[in-house]
Amino acid sequence: MRYSVERNGYECPKGTKVAFLQELFNVGMVSELRGAVGDSFSDYFRAIAYHERPAAPLVSEQDKSVLFTGATISAIKDVLIGQTYPEGSNGVFVVQECLRTNSDKYLFRDDWIPYGQMYFNMVSILSRPGRRIEVIAEAVDHICRDLGIEPGRVKLRSTTELGEIPNEDIGGVQIEYDTRALDYYHWKYGIRDVIGTGMTVCIFNPTIEKWFEVGNIVTIFDQDGNELGTEFGYGYEFLLAAALGVDQPQKFSRIYELHDFKVGMDQKYLTTLEATVMMRSAGARLLPRSGGVHTVYRKHLRGISHMAKLTSRDTDAVIEDMEELLIHIGRGDIRLNDENDYLKKHEGYRAGFACIVKGVRRQLIAERVGKKPKETIKNPAQMLARYLVSRGIDPVEVSAELESLVPFGIVLPHEERKDA
Repeated sequence: MRYSVERNGYECPKGTKVAFLQELFNVGMVSELRGAVGDSFSDYFRAIAYHERPAAPLVSEQDKSVLFTGATISAIKDVLIGQTYPEGSNGVFVVQECLRTNSDKYLFRDDWIPYGQMYFNMVSILSRPGRRIEVIAEAVDHICRDLGIEPGRVKLRSTTELGEIPNEDIGGVQIEYDTRALDYYHWKYGIRDVIGTGMTVCIFNPTIEKWFEVGNIVTIFDQDGNELGTEFGYGYEFLLAAALGVDQPQKFSRIYELHDFKVGMDQKYLTTLEATVMMRSAGARLLPRSGGVHTVYRKHLRGISHMAKLTSRDTDAVIEDMEELLIHIGRGDIRLNDENDYLKKHEGYRAGFACIVKGVRRQLIAERVGKKPKETIKNPAQMLARYLVSRGIDPVEVSAELESLVPFGIVLPHEERKDA
């Protein structure tokens, strides 16, 4: 359980599933809360003739278009492409854990703080073709009647491309048409010649008085316009934040069963650490000269190290936080000796760079006053740039040292560093 539990002023309607979920949140039972969301979705769609599909591994195996599973489509892609819907069913459903790694370009951007999770959970159904209106009705019924979210707090942002929806099929929820740019209503799935057109499901968060985009209902077509099915799904964390009136979706992460939530760099550190631990649990390693998944893992470790420095944590504290979460998720068998060595080695690289910069500064100061330096580096800018690249150091990690060289006319490019 978290060290402290935050309550807010909004109370869900009594006797509803969301009221029960709110009770779990109020006592810090995030794991149980997340499990209840998946169970509720599964029970509802199983009861109306959807068949369960196994989740895809977090480290993508069958779907070679991605390194990590980032959406439910990875688990149901074969059904969609092959049109292999189970006989006698309305379609399939899946409960899927996901990793969002496209945010890795922001790991060393100190002005960027994530609002959503990097590691998150989704639930989704894929209905057989010809059931678009039925899927919309099922989605609304699940959200409003089954979960107990008031219809007045639910909005569908749709397009008239596929026609308007009969009022009796949307259960009193709000619907708005064509209020966004055209690409807002179109989806790509990383599958050649397959596109989707649909709507976004929004829930009003009464605490911060904003609409949260929590899910989608998308009808999928091939290049000839043949319908392949309709998908409905949502992410746990954003739906829960909106439904329960919680200001930050990240508060539904399991990491906050172990730590208090603090806005800012601490928030970025913990959500990145959680994602990195889940990578390790799923099979990412510090394998030498390996690419793909392992490259992403190494970069996230270095990102955590940088954030730890900004939040007054050392490498020992990082490893302790990672080990604590591994134990919490039932993976206490994983040892982080290699990670500890890797991070301390990286610390040494940063310290080495600082020493080199001091030497360069001494040389440049001596040259400026007409003295002969003890040691001479012919092209200091090139040498420093090569050092950063070869050791996988992002310029942000050594920004103070780089700034100290600017008065001498040495400005290194801040492009992405290679992995080390």
